[in-house]
Amino acid sequence: LRNLFDIFLIIFIGLIIIYHFIHPGILFETLYTCDQGFFYLTKFIFFENSHFAIIATPVILNFIYNIDYYIKSKFLLILNILFIFFTFGNFSLTFYLTSFFSLVLIFIFYNNLSKYKLVLLIIFFFISNMFLLYGKEINQFFKKDGSYCFSKLIKIDQKYNLNKNPDLFVGEVLEPKLKLKDILNKDIWNLSIGIQVYSFYVAKEALLENPFGYGINNYKNFRSKIDDKMKIVGNGTNVQIVFEETYMPKIFAPVLDFNRDSGSNNLSKIIVEFGLFGIVLLILFLILLLSNRLDIHFKFLLFPLIFSQLFIRGTGYFNSGFLIVSIILIILFIQNVTKHEK
Repeated sequence: LRNLFDIFLIIFIGLIIIYHFIHPGILFETLYTCDQGFFYLTKFIFFENSHFAIIATPVILNFIYNIDYYIKSKFLLILNILFIFFTFGNFSLTFYLTSFFSLVLIFIFYNNLSKYKLVLLIIFFFISNMFLLYGKEINQFFKKDGSYCFSKLIKIDQKYNLNKNPDLFVGEVLEPKLKLKDILNKDIWNLSIGIQVYSFYVAKEALLENPFGYGINNYKNFRSKIDDKMKIVGNGTNVQIVFEETYMPKIFAPVLDFNRDSGSNNLSKIIVEFGLFGIVLLILFLILLLSNRLDIHFKFLLFPLIFSQLFIRGTGYFNSGFLIVSIILIILFIQNVTKHEK
């Protein structure tokens, strides 16, 4: 498992360095800015920063868990440090939530870590919160151009003659701290949060209409059915979805244009397509998380990858290692049950 992380790290850093030499300047112009990030601009390796964030947290946790090994290997140690620097340079709410909930799980369930690993985890937790709370000050330390949270992607795209992404964002960007606050608002105008809430609403409707699911890759079909029933009010930039259910907030209507296939998180997609069977899979994962018979190394590295995609940001079954990790965990569960019975 550690070797897989090492291979990924070598390939990833290698590709980023190659891209930097082919397109010098873009990397440093997109790091530590309140913008959509390196991947959203370049579409290189990942399509957007949130896809990268799913992978980034387990890679950093692998580094902390195997710190003894990496200290002995200077080459891999430097690669991990470069990766961490790059990751925080593309800081996003997805990365923060993934790292936050992963660390909370670790602090609650794993009490036999060595002291220095625990210290490193606390430092990681502290730095993540610093970037969330004081992202403006940190970014302005690196970028002293007098502007903050206004997208420069089109300017960079034209400067380097990329012409790869016609849908680049223009105007003001909402920093992660403000996005997080939007969760507590009665009405949701932030696009990212609205997409998540709407996906859970679609999952709830599917479970009520067909408890056994609509079959694999049918999320899009059921989603279209729900979309067509939505009541849209307003005009111009103030177009919103008004739900029949009084407990639902008003949501910015453009959420209907996003994540029609993936559901934005894998839990919504699984519930729509597999119904109660999807909930059984979730219960299985929770049993493994609580099990004392499963090696802590697997919990430490695999569960952040699974739970982040289930609840925070998912890209379907066949991306970001979700299906592979799920199969590994199911095999481990069967092995543990068999050993227990013997």
